[in-house]
Amino acid sequence: MMAYWRERFVLSRFVPAAVLIAMAATATSGGGAIDWVVRTGVALLLIAQFRIWDDLADRGRDRHTHPTRVLVAAPSVWPFVLQAVGLTAINLALLLAVEGVAAARLLMVLTVAAAAYYVLRVPHRTVASDLVLLAKYPAFVLILSGNDPRPGRLVLALATTYAAACAFEAWHDASGPMRATHP
Repeated sequence: MMAYWRERFVLSRFVPAAVLIAMAATATSGGGAIDWVVRTGVALLLIAQFRIWDDLADRGRDRHTHPTRVLVAAPSVWPFVLQAVGLTAINLALLLAVEGVAAARLLMVLTVAAAAYYVLRVPHRTVASDLVLLAKYPAFVLILSGNDPRPGRLVLALATTYAAACAFEAWHDASGPMRATHP
């Protein structure tokens, strides 16, 4: 399992993402350094939860495009499924304790929506399918924004987070459909 996490959860990429998500969430509802640190930790765990679910959903596609990935080469997916379920449970418990019932409910809705997306999506990546998948990042901001976010700040935080996620995806994924190619 450690080989999977080393391969697919690159901290130099995901820690800055968690920091930015936590900054956006904290900016919507106020809070100090402690709130931001806690939200950063929870954001990192949310990213980990959805990373493993994404990879489980992409396993069939990755057999052709990335056959050497740890998850693709694994003889069984059950250890990965158990970790994904465990992360989901941990995140629900953390959100319930830190942000309250509404945040935990939002995570449940996001998890069910993601599962439905994985089942119903087209077999190949498209710009539209990537845009839907990237919507999880502003959803993380919404989940971590507390019970009384300022509406204007919330809209700005959600839009900025989504734009940043889309820009990063277009920039870092050379084979992705969002990548602008030049002749």
